[in-house]
Amino acid sequence: MYSVQVLNLRIALISCKGGRLKLSIRWAVILGCILLIWGTQMFIMPFSIVSSKRVMLGHTRDIMENIIDLTLEETRNYFGVARGAAHLTERLIRSDIVSTDANRIEKLERYFYDQLEIYAQFAGIYFATPSGHFFYVNRETDPEKGAFRYKQIEYDGTGRKITRLIWRDRNKDVLAEKTDFKDSYDPRKRPWYIKATREKSIIWTDPYIFFSSQKPGITSAGPLYDSEGKLQGVVGVDIELDVLSAFVGKLRVGKTGLSFIINQNEDVIAFPDVTRLRYREQADKNSVRLPKLDELENAVCALAYGAVKDRLKEGSSSDPSTRAFASFKAGEKTYYTMFTRVQADKISWMVGVYIPEEDYLGAILANQRRTLLLTLAASVLATIFGLYVAAKIIRPISALDRQARRIRKNDWSSRPRIISVFKEIQRTANSFYEMKNAVMASERELKEKEAIHRAITETANEAIVMVDGNGRVAFWNSAAGDMFGFGAREAVGSHIRELAPFQRQFDDADVTLYTLFKDTCPFVPLKTVELMIRTRSGKEVPAEVSMVEISLEDRQYAIAVIRDISVRRRSEKEKLAIWQQLQQAQKIEAIGTLAGGIAHDFNNILSGIIGHAELLQTELDGNEAADIHAEGIISAGERARDLVRQILAFSFQENHKLALVSLPGIIEEACNLMASSLPKSISIVREIDSSCPPVSADSTQIHQVALNLMTNAFHAMEDSGGTLTVRLGHREIVADGLLEKMDLTPGHYVSYAVTDTGVGISPDAMDRIFDPYFTTKPEGKGTGLGLAVIKGIVQNHGGGIHVESRPGQGSCFEVLIPAAENGSQPKTGSSGPARVRKGSESILLVDDQKSVINVERQILELLGYRVTSRLSATEAVETFAASPDRFDLVVTDMNMPEMTGDVLAGKLFDIRPNLPMILLTGYSESIGREKALALGFRDLLMKPVRLRELSAAIRSALEYHKMLK
Repeated sequence: MYSVQVLNLRIALISCKGGRLKLSIRWAVILGCILLIWGTQMFIMPFSIVSSKRVMLGHTRDIMENIIDLTLEETRNYFGVARGAAHLTERLIRSDIVSTDANRIEKLERYFYDQLEIYAQFAGIYFATPSGHFFYVNRETDPEKGAFRYKQIEYDGTGRKITRLIWRDRNKDVLAEKTDFKDSYDPRKRPWYIKATREKSIIWTDPYIFFSSQKPGITSAGPLYDSEGKLQGVVGVDIELDVLSAFVGKLRVGKTGLSFIINQNEDVIAFPDVTRLRYREQADKNSVRLPKLDELENAVCALAYGAVKDRLKEGSSSDPSTRAFASFKAGEKTYYTMFTRVQADKISWMVGVYIPEEDYLGAILANQRRTLLLTLAASVLATIFGLYVAAKIIRPISALDRQARRIRKNDWSSRPRIISVFKEIQRTANSFYEMKNAVMASERELKEKEAIHRAITETANEAIVMVDGNGRVAFWNSAAGDMFGFGAREAVGSHIRELAPFQRQFDDADVTLYTLFKDTCPFVPLKTVELMIRTRSGKEVPAEVSMVEISLEDRQYAIAVIRDISVRRRSEKEKLAIWQQLQQAQKIEAIGTLAGGIAHDFNNILSGIIGHAELLQTELDGNEAADIHAEGIISAGERARDLVRQILAFSFQENHKLALVSLPGIIEEACNLMASSLPKSISIVREIDSSCPPVSADSTQIHQVALNLMTNAFHAMEDSGGTLTVRLGHREIVADGLLEKMDLTPGHYVSYAVTDTGVGISPDAMDRIFDPYFTTKPEGKGTGLGLAVIKGIVQNHGGGIHVESRPGQGSCFEVLIPAAENGSQPKTGSSGPARVRKGSESILLVDDQKSVINVERQILELLGYRVTSRLSATEAVETFAASPDRFDLVVTDMNMPEMTGDVLAGKLFDIRPNLPMILLTGYSESIGREKALALGFRDLLMKPVRLRELSAAIRSALEYHKMLK
């Protein structure tokens, strides 16, 4: 019968299916509940008892360590105060702040009183000399006699010993005095004096009972030597140990434990009950000393020390602060004790503490017994409740298991409602009710989504192609048919290489749409690439291809989305062109900002250079060699001036004077200048049509264009030689590619072309030759601004420039400028330099640059004028206001720190209207010639100004003023 029951239990617990053992959830939950509750209790309770005892033991040890640490700190502070007082007294006596001299003995006495008031633990403080003199202040133990007693031992001239005793109250007022000639006390025979002088350092005596106060104490003494090493005396301090006893008495060591201090002789130094520290010998009742540890009524102290004594001795040699912990028995009680040695200033004491075990563990053990009984009762109740909960879990799960087996057989008809108090089980049960409806709804939703996705793909503008792992097309939308020229019926099922055999990638001609699909068939992630798609008709279309991998029913597919990017390509090219134009404009703007910043200062410097050179020419007196050098300086200065004008012209910051100009004369003049500087290896050929129509232009700038192009041609042939051909003629140009390239309109143009037979221009440089600061010339040969300035000038005149060149075959630059439409008489060129005109009038000259004003003043004085110069506009106003009729003309600079030239003119016109004034400027954005004339100036001259130009402007202004009068 028993064997049958066991067999039934095994069958209930374990069933075998598919060769694997399965455990019944019913018995798993029941047995698990019982094992969890009772197994946990059997493990936790013993562990809790042991760990609690261990934790409390550690806590007890921590408490004892904290108590010992507090006592050690108090003891060290105690020693430190006495040692500090001894050192302070020593320094004061050594520095003669307090002295034992008869005249200054009161200061020493007062100092001793102060120390006793500051440090409550001091019983007395004293100083003894080698001659036997002794000065001692101590606390009076008899309150009726006062608070302090002062003792002084001296020897008179005959060697007689005199002892004076003075009692004082707390206010230091004298209460009583006494002189004793029979006092036998000699400090030099005392142990503290002998030991201090022998060891020649601060010493500590063994603790003892003070005779006067009958309290335990210790003495600290230290010798005092002068600079020559001679003994001056010994300073001593008596320290009562009651403070340490009071301190350990306040410490709470459990309920009945205590702390105490002993020395190496096992004398008890500090004890909570200070009255136990006076031990009287049985043989001599008047003899009082500190008790030994085994002489205390509390025998536990001796047992505690005995438990750790050997450990302290073992650690004393290596670690003077050895800390020993132990347990011991005293009767039936168990105690824990800890001792620590404290050493300071040659003193070796031990701090001990003991705690009865029952102070901490007694309550814990009683509590654990109660806890055990409560735990057993709770475990029984928990087992009953666990079995009840297990039944609530098992029943609905078993019902769910039966329903799951029906669903697995595709039986959706039987759906019994299952009720459970557990929300997780209830949610699972509810899922069974909704399963059939959910599956059917999901199927309908899939069909709807498939229809939606097909509609989206068929109406998408991008071609969408899906290829299986073998490279055969599985999906092909209408946009793919429009792009490639193959319909969906043709494409689906065909191999991708049959539909797209000619596609190529921009950067790699070996990559085709087929190879992309082929490489993606292993389904490695592929980023977006761009291809040229060739359609069925042979048309090439730029396209962007994005590919992704999907898995359907364990089969891998690659889907490609192909976009026609023809419109985007055109847009990108347009954006690139706009960006390049913006970048070029920013470069020109930057150069303009730089040009405006340096033009004024640079032209001021050139004014000084050219002016001094012209003054030098007037003083050479026929010295041709020196005159050539001076002319070279002027020529260099003018080239520098022209460079500044080129920069300003390129940045469109210089005003242009447009007039009808005949170009043949200007070109002939430029050819003559160039011919004089060309080497014999280079010949110049002129083909100039003198009947060319005039143009509306700035003659100076046209001259600059002509000369710069010829200079570039010369540099191209400088090493090899060759022929420089200059052509000037009239051209009527109709609409063609040249006009479109130079952005010109059809019409009549004057053509200026310069051809050389030099090295030519490389294709890489052709696109950049008109960029600012770009040059192919070696360092020192060019600035990179020449062609950029030329292009700026030509375009500013409504014309254009183009170049034709081949490496090794030379270059040809052609400039086209629109011909003028009216028949006015053109300006044929410069009329030559005007003669120097002198005068004798009075001129006020204003400029903030000292070097400039000096040369201008000398030039004006050379012309015969009377000149008054001022470096400040403010000074100029003051000078003019003092005598307005003194000056016939004012010549002023525009840009000055205190006041600009136009503001200065306004102030001077307020004083004297119609005053003739000429404005000079190196460069200014804020004023031009028209504005200067509108403000009342007679002329505006740009620095650097030549002597003839300045003399002509001055005479013109003065004669115009005379005409108005």
